[in-house]
Amino acid sequence: MHLLRHLPIHRKMMVVTLVTVAAVMLAAAMALFTFEVYRTRRLFVRDVESLGLMFADNCATPLGFRDADVTRQVLGALRANPRIHAAAVLSIDGSVFASYGEIAGMTELAWATAPASSAEYDRGLLVTRPIELDGKAIGTLVLSADLQSIFREALLVYSGVFGLVLVGAGALGYGIASRLQGVVTEPLLRLASTAQTIARSKDYSIRAEHTSSDEMGTVAAAFNEMLDQIQSRDAALRDSRQRYEIAVRGSTDGLWDWDLRTGEMYFSPRWKEMLGYREAELLNTHETFERLVHPADLAKVRTGLEACRTGSRSEFIAEFRMQHRDGREVWILSRGAALHDSDGVPIRMAGSHTDVTARRQADAEREDLNQKLRDASRRAGMAEIATGVLHNVGNVLNSINVSASTVEERMRHSKVRNLERVAHMLAEHAADLPHFLTSDPKGRQLNTYLIALAEHLTTERTQLVDELLLLRRNVDHVKNIVARQQSYASAAAVHEAVSLFVVLDEAAAMHEETMRRNDIHVVRDYRELPVLSLDKHKTLQIFVNLIRNAIPALLQSPSDTRTLRLAVEPINDQLVRASVSDSGIGISAENLTRIFQHGFTTKADGHGFGLHSGALAAKEMGGRLYAESDGPGQGATFILELPLPQAGEPNSDAAPA
Repeated sequence: MHLLRHLPIHRKMMVVTLVTVAAVMLAAAMALFTFEVYRTRRLFVRDVESLGLMFADNCATPLGFRDADVTRQVLGALRANPRIHAAAVLSIDGSVFASYGEIAGMTELAWATAPASSAEYDRGLLVTRPIELDGKAIGTLVLSADLQSIFREALLVYSGVFGLVLVGAGALGYGIASRLQGVVTEPLLRLASTAQTIARSKDYSIRAEHTSSDEMGTVAAAFNEMLDQIQSRDAALRDSRQRYEIAVRGSTDGLWDWDLRTGEMYFSPRWKEMLGYREAELLNTHETFERLVHPADLAKVRTGLEACRTGSRSEFIAEFRMQHRDGREVWILSRGAALHDSDGVPIRMAGSHTDVTARRQADAEREDLNQKLRDASRRAGMAEIATGVLHNVGNVLNSINVSASTVEERMRHSKVRNLERVAHMLAEHAADLPHFLTSDPKGRQLNTYLIALAEHLTTERTQLVDELLLLRRNVDHVKNIVARQQSYASAAAVHEAVSLFVVLDEAAAMHEETMRRNDIHVVRDYRELPVLSLDKHKTLQIFVNLIRNAIPALLQSPSDTRTLRLAVEPINDQLVRASVSDSGIGISAENLTRIFQHGFTTKADGHGFGLHSGALAAKEMGGRLYAESDGPGQGATFILELPLPQAGEPNSDAAPA
């Protein structure tokens, strides 16, 4: 089969045809040869057995007269049959009476066999027949015949005949196959020729000739359909390649491609140009890339690439420094993604490099400007807290004023003066007091009046005590607010191990009276978190601003729907999120980012600094502050994201929520 692999199809067909014809003829010849040998042997055995009977009868008389010469003459007649090569007449005692040919070993075998039998032995066929005279056995005739000659003669004859027939049949088969194989091979050869033409010219508009409805017709139709798809995909690929080339030429980004199966990398000319190199001056290897990355950023880059490669992150995004040819550092923003096969094994990564050095420098300049605003931001933040404190104190003072006014009004209209008049009346009738109490109409009513007056004064006393207790609680509340503000002010700019939800609760407590008076329902959703090391003053400043901004938004909605939701939860093993959500008037999409700009406000009495300072404070703590809203009337959520302590860092013990 290996020898046929590289032959043309018509040669293969011819070889297969001739080999098939030869194999069939050989099988037929072998079957005929076997049958003929079997039939000839059966006939020969029958003839020898008949010959044995005849010669046994012929030898009976000479043997009966013990005439050995006549017996040998009778046996000599066997020379006419060349396949009988030996014969012997045995006496009744088994001794050889007369023989013909070489009988060595034959008589012993015959003596051991039955009186009348046929058996094969190493020299051929052995036939024994009893010799009888007047119905009495007087001896045994033994004939030995050559069976191998039958096989040799048949083999010689059939070999010659088979050779002649094979040559004739081969010639006939070759002629017929030469004429008929074109029916099978011609469509296939035309299809192969078409495929070769397409492979050489890359012209997928060529089509295979479809001339039949058999299997080859089906193959040709499928081949043409495949060409249609290839032509369509080739055109789409050319369009895509043209768009890609135009985009690459018009882009300022450098491109990279990493074959993870072979380890080969590709860097575009623009990629190398960013670092001051020409195309041929840098090898396209991963080692080249790592050599140019700043050593301080290399671990971060490796971690990001590995996370993207293993699938734990959907994309690779990192900013890092690379060494320029002239020795300076270039800031690179790298983006990339990994391609996985059907088994999830990464096979390729590709991405782009953007030179963000100018942006980094601009960020540094903005950071310098922000630094100048930080002191003002801190003072403004403290002012925000102080304003909130004063506002809450004012609310409490209003309650105190109401309580004081109530006490004053009740004392002014108290029934105590009526008790004084009763006392004067009793003093005026001290001399005839029993008569006055029993006979005088006013005296008789005095006892009932005193009982009613006592009940009224008791009730009045209880109400005044309750009002004074409320007044005392409000005064204590003012003291607590002031004391809390003093403790916050003294702890400014100090990092502490705090629970985020505790700080959020304290910020809510500073607005508790306002929310209670305005029917604002507070819902808390706190999850278990590690203790964080934070600037408690900055964190509180952010939460106070967020809650203070949420209250006016809630006041513009019906009182039965005013809900403020405070939530704290982990995002992943690196970030934690605290959110303040209100069911108020919401924020339009165009204002979701503008509200954090300095000076921007939607409130008539606002100054546009609270959210801006909160965003700056969040950034200083390594986090970010942003807002979400489905639009006007849909409420709003302000989210503060902060980093969690990592393994090995201090303050990593979990705190209960």
